[in-house]
Amino acid sequence: MLSLTEPNQLAALREFFSDIEDDLPEIVALMYERFFEAVPEAATLFKGNFAAQQMQFTSMLRSTIALTRSSQLWPIDPEAGRASLPEVEYLGLRHACAGVQPEHFAAMKWALARTLAEMYPRDFDRNVEHALGFVFDVVSMATKRGGVPLVRKGI
Repeated sequence: MLSLTEPNQLAALREFFSDIEDDLPEIVALMYERFFEAVPEAATLFKGNFAAQQMQFTSMLRSTIALTRSSQLWPIDPEAGRASLPEVEYLGLRHACAGVQPEHFAAMKWALARTLAEMYPRDFDRNVEHALGFVFDVVSMATKRGGVPLVRKGI
């Protein structure tokens, strides 16, 4: 089960995000570099305008940051209940159609954490890293659920 083990972890992540939000385009660009270093073959999954895809990820990251500020959603147990993240679930369908595999989510999580640790070595502490991992896992699970084909009776 995913969980935040200390109550101050989400607060630490919120504060961290507030301090870095203006740097998101630079963070995302470096994160993709790290991701492609770890999983070079994943570069073939990106078709079309890569800069536009980076902007979409930046936008999704901004939306996720906004979700961390919602007291209505956290704490959440993504395995016991399903968070309603329709935008993320739609992305899951797009990811599935593009050929994204479950291991790509783990590599992206690693790339994001590594990027943040490199860019903000003093501020990216254990609490922030744990909370970021938790939030990333929640969003990843919703994205993966969105990629599961819907089966209709009679089709």
